[in-house]
Amino acid sequence: MDFVTLNRNYISFYRARYIEEYKNQNEPEGDKKKLKNKKESVYYETKISPDGTKIAYVENSLGRYRIKVLDTLSGKVTKIYAAEPKMERIQDYSYPVIGWHPNGKALTFLLNPKVLCTCIFTRLMTNHWLKRHERAG
Repeated sequence: MDFVTLNRNYISFYRARYIEEYKNQNEPEGDKKKLKNKKESVYYETKISPDGTKIAYVENSLGRYRIKVLDTLSGKVTKIYAAEPKMERIQDYSYPVIGWHPNGKALTFLLNPKVLCTCIFTRLMTNHWLKRHERAG
């Protein structure tokens, strides 16, 4: 079987498989929300809290990164942490690394593991911080 035939078979198979599902889809109920997006920013490391009410993510704008938490019930965005100056350079999106505590009330994140690995544990309700530094190497 040549590539053109394989490609046609592939497209017709998936079109037939999902066309009925697509026809039966309905728009979600409720008001539409306009999402704000800064063109120069990159969003990554998105984590949903265990109870599903909060979303933590990293926003990187020209090297300055911010860790933010979106409350899905109220729509409020809270900045948890910010670091690095804004500079045009090759960006490293491998950090910070974030994760939720299983109870959903605390967020942990690791900062720049190349020089000095910093682990920060923060309780969202009390804004209490616990920092720990380890030499990379």
